[in-house]
Amino acid sequence: MHEMSLKNYSKYEPHESHRLTICEKHIFLCSDQTKPKCCTHEEGMESWNYLKRRVLELGLSETVRRTKANCLQVCKNGPMMVIYPEGVWHENCTPEKIENILNELVSG
Repeated sequence: MHEMSLKNYSKYEPHESHRLTICEKHIFLCSDQTKPKCCTHEEGMESWNYLKRRVLELGLSETVRRTKANCLQVCKNGPMMVIYPEGVWHENCTPEKIENILNELVSG
């Protein structure tokens, strides 16, 4: 079997415009399911669009990352959200609930 050596690869340095700051939180929201199970597609996308907008408006985009998940495999009471690094799960993530969660993140 052929062994690969890492010494053959140069260190990749991204262009300055692609550098990301280290995030403090990463939010995953189940919102764009191929086959909606935990909520309707419309409910999921409403919550996703709200999350995107509010993260920007609250000035959290440098420290909070957000990812639209197809499915978080908890197919009830959605949209579902998980926040890392804590691994805290939230159910029924309507825009109103997302607002409360983001306010908690801002206030610490």
